Amino acid sequence: MKHFVKGEWIETSETEKLIEGISSLAIDSLERDLEIQDVLEACQKFSTKLKSDPELRKKLGEELTDQGTLDEVAIFCEKKFLIKKIEKELGGLNAFELKKQSFKDEVFEAYAPLGTLVHITPSNSEGLSFLAAVEGLLALNTNFLKISHRDSNFTSLALEELFKCDSTKKIKEKIGVFRISSSETSSLQKLLSIADGVSVWGGESAISEIQKMTPPGARYIPWGHKISFAYVDKENLEARETFEKLSADIVLNEQQACSSPQVVYLETNKYEDCIVFAERLFDFLKIESDKIKFPDLGIQEQAEITNQVELARLETPMGLSKVFEAEDKSFRIIVEKNPGLRPSPLYRTILLKPLPSQKIISTLYPLRTYLQTVGLASSRENGAILAKKFVAAGLNRITKVGEMLSSYEGEPHDGVYALSRFMRRVRAEIKNTEDIHSLREFSSPEGLNESGSIMMKSDFQKMSVERIDKAELFFRSGGSSGKTALSLFSYKDYHEQMQNAAEGLFAAGLNPKEDRVMNLFFGGGLYGGFISFFTILEHLEAVQLPMAAHENHKMVGEMIISNKVNTLVGMPSYIIQLIKENLIELKEYGKLKKIFFGGEHFSKKQRDWIQDELGITIIRSAAYGSVDAGPLGFQCPSCEGSVHHLLDSNQSLEILHLEKDLPCEVGETGRLVFSSKNREVLDIKRYDLGDLGRWVEGGCPCGRKTPRFELQGRSGDIFRAGGTFINFQKIEIILRDQFDFSGEAQIVIEKEDGLDKVNLSLDSVFIREKEDFIRNIIMDKYHELYEVADLENGLEFKVQLVDGNSFERTTGSGKLIRVKDKRVY
Repeated sequence: MKHFVKGEWIETSETEKLIEGISSLAIDSLERDLEIQDVLEACQKFSTKLKSDPELRKKLGEELTDQGTLDEVAIFCEKKFLIKKIEKELGGLNAFELKKQSFKDEVFEAYAPLGTLVHITPSNSEGLSFLAAVEGLLALNTNFLKISHRDSNFTSLALEELFKCDSTKKIKEKIGVFRISSSETSSLQKLLSIADGVSVWGGESAISEIQKMTPPGARYIPWGHKISFAYVDKENLEARETFEKLSADIVLNEQQACSSPQVVYLETNKYEDCIVFAERLFDFLKIESDKIKFPDLGIQEQAEITNQVELARLETPMGLSKVFEAEDKSFRIIVEKNPGLRPSPLYRTILLKPLPSQKIISTLYPLRTYLQTVGLASSRENGAILAKKFVAAGLNRITKVGEMLSSYEGEPHDGVYALSRFMRRVRAEIKNTEDIHSLREFSSPEGLNESGSIMMKSDFQKMSVERIDKAELFFRSGGSSGKTALSLFSYKDYHEQMQNAAEGLFAAGLNPKEDRVMNLFFGGGLYGGFISFFTILEHLEAVQLPMAAHENHKMVGEMIISNKVNTLVGMPSYIIQLIKENLIELKEYGKLKKIFFGGEHFSKKQRDWIQDELGITIIRSAAYGSVDAGPLGFQCPSCEGSVHHLLDSNQSLEILHLEKDLPCEVGETGRLVFSSKNREVLDIKRYDLGDLGRWVEGGCPCGRKTPRFELQGRSGDIFRAGGTFINFQKIEIILRDQFDFSGEAQIVIEKEDGLDKVNLSLDSVFIREKEDFIRNIIMDKYHELYEVADLENGLEFKVQLVDGNSFERTTGSGKLIRVKDKRVY
């Protein structure tokens, strides 16, 4: 048997040398950062492998007496289970980030690991040490496990397999398994000397000894033995269901679980009632006991049972107790007049006692540190009253009889959550962070490690159909052939994404402490705009008037003024209409200062007009996102045009070549491919939204380290001509900004005598300038097009004003074909 430290097997003959260097081991480990996502991914891979790899199951199973431990470990390590555990115990996966608890706060708070956590686990629970290590990793601690020389190699071998599933190779730096006997006091004390927390399992004497060795200031975390019991109220003393379920709880697991009943209390003060109840319970207990073979007991266990049974029989003539025992000695009921709680010798040995409800607290409270579960057989009304009494007496779990050993995902253990005990609460105040919600924004992002095929819109829609039964919230996603496509969310997905979007809007300049916001997005018809921004503003705790894009512009204008609104969120086209119809009143009001928009382009001319007329100080994107993938990017005050920061708290981004699935260089235009993190209903990995963009070089003046990218249109807007790529959206932006053009435009590409000819057609109703002047402005503002067309003569570029009815459109829907390539290859 060997130690297993940071992935290395070390002979026990090296124990003294190893322990002498324990401080250096701990410090080196603490200097290695560990991310919760790394732990979750490794655990999921390990869980999958443990379920499906027969060789691994055989290897680990040889170290166990109970093969069911393998399945318990595999289920515990599932990513979805661990995420739920973290969410329930710490509040969410972002609990480790130093962030403001409210957007109105100045202080950043987070959970942080204790540091070095020493786990001391008993040898009679085979999977416990491994699971304790995983819990310690979930709290991002360094974890040193003390196991005995008698323990098998299961813990070390399972951890070795977990390390193989960790692509970052960081987890092994956080784990050490030490084989040290409790009698090796010197080594044990040195191991405990570097502990920031000591988590110890065992009996009262063992726990007490470890407490004496725990360093001052270190958190002492005991998990001692507990006692549980059932309580039957007076209305259920004769109910058949009571006897059946009690018998099942008593026989199940031979009363070995802390939640198994060792005593049954009856709501009575009469010893005689207990005798009558025991006589009937005996018959049901026999039926249940006969279903499961009685185990072979050791001498110590059998002696304890015999001792208690014989003592009870000695007290029978005095009317203090009575024994009901099966002929084959497979089970027994010991009725006692004394209501005091004491442990049973287990193995189908149940103590039966009277306890009137008015004496519950006085009887049980002195033993409160040992109490765990009470199984109630009661009416609904009486159950509520009894539950309050048992909580006051010190019970942590109140269940129904028949379900005392049942549990649910994320249930507290002995009345507490383990992860919060393995962590500490920290705070930070940093100057000039009024517009920062999380200090994560100043951390360099982790490198991408995405793999697999690219997901297209058709793949997304197919997945949505397959998983529609798992969804709780539906939004219109667009579709084809007249059929509406839907994007699916759980409420958890939705609220997490709206929180992320709120962080982006906060960074963009919305101040919830001062701004009064009117929500003008469109709603209804399964569209997500209005309701999403309602939730975003709710997360921000901003003052909100949820108006929506109401057709009565005058009424909306009056509400803006009468309610002192200073900030509008909505679509540009509606906001412009609204302002035009209320221009005089809004000018006089003079308090509109911010506009955050989405869904459409806001041209430079439109922005300049609004700012000139009303003195608006901020006109900025509210968010970049899609219905399918959710919020994807945000603009800080330093982001110009279509430049956005990535919302990397819930998204990762790749920018891939237009013609192959390889990464683009910085500054090169490519396809934006997003992967969503921790989404429940839909697994969105490497989703090509059809948007184009490029990475933006250099750091942002705002100081955030989150990557920046510039949107450059839709994938159909980029075409190759003259040996280079031309971006139609860039041309459209020039038209909007320079000419306030809002009509339709179409590009037709042809080839004649080996030369590409690019013809830009514009609806003549929406522009007054001459064709040559328009072309000259485009060339002046689009340098790459000017180079290939006018300097290199690589293509011919022509602008023509046409009747809008002449544009080529699709035969089915009549939609405009934005780029029509007529070249024959």
